[in-house]
Amino acid sequence: MAHLHGSHWYCEPCDQIFKARASRRSHWANSKRHEDDYCGLCDKLLDACESLHEHEKDCHIGCRGCTQFFLSLEACHQHGRQVHPWCEVHKRAFQSQNNYEQHMRSAEHVGLHFPCPGANCGRKFRNRGDLTAHWEQGTCPSDINRTTIDYFIRANDKNRMITSGPPRQLLTDAASPIVYLATERSYSWTRQAYVCALCRSEHRTLHSLNQHLASPRHTHAGVGDGLKPYKCPAATCGRHFLTLSAVIRHAEQGVCPVLQSPPMSRALDDAFGGMRQLTCR
Repeated sequence: MAHLHGSHWYCEPCDQIFKARASRRSHWANSKRHEDDYCGLCDKLLDACESLHEHEKDCHIGCRGCTQFFLSLEACHQHGRQVHPWCEVHKRAFQSQNNYEQHMRSAEHVGLHFPCPGANCGRKFRNRGDLTAHWEQGTCPSDINRTTIDYFIRANDKNRMITSGPPRQLLTDAASPIVYLATERSYSWTRQAYVCALCRSEHRTLHSLNQHLASPRHTHAGVGDGLKPYKCPAATCGRHFLTLSAVIRHAEQGVCPVLQSPPMSRALDDAFGGMRQLTCR
């Protein structure tokens, strides 16, 4: 046995002898018996108690854009530059072009240039869409929330530039949105899930169903039918949205030419300006 280990390329689990190291490497790499215990980077078999996945994570450098591992960080970066969408600033590969573009629009690259004007808030955001979403979520100390925004916009968008639905009606502070609350009776034994009575979507828990019912899909500006109350002001676009922040993000992404038209751009600016006024009340 000592002779075999010292003079030949030996695979002990298979009790096979190979004339060259490359032959043994090919055997380990292609044999189903060794698919879970052979590390090609180390060119060795792992111990029976050692996981190949854990070994790769602990001993090698993994690419964030795929499942490959490398011996060095330099080799991993070179692979990322050649194969994946690549951010040179953060030395990071991405699985898709869409993920890369989202990263390039993140605060790490564009900064936080939109401070919230709400009293005692102090938070900053990448763009107007994120700031509006902050207000809609009710996380601002100014107490502005999605319901406040929906009522304000529907009451002031007299020309229906960014809101859809029937002709404008007077909305008063006394009005309130329809709020749905599901109970255990929403559980369907046939479908083995809690079912939304409005759109028939399935949810694993009652809490999840009630979160869904409180989402923009079913509550906005006093309307409980789930219709999308906002629209892109560009007539050539035709897209509708559940929230004002979604309209603003749609415009900021630049896919739609809405901001190239002064009247349409002004309509969004007026809507955003109105939100800033609400936070200062």
